[in-house]
Amino acid sequence: MKNVKCIIYLLLQRLHIHFLIWSWYNLHTWFPCHGNVDLVSDIQIV
Repeated sequence: MKNVKCIIYLLLQRLHIHFLIWSWYNLHTWFPCHGNVDLVSDIQIV
């Protein structure tokens, strides 16, 4: 059971990193075009 938790944790970590890269990419492509400053600051807080 402990191994399963470790694997899930590692997968979540990887997904989290991918999500950070994806959201960073979105911030630099989508948001500047639309001037969504509120959404950008919300994401940075999280």
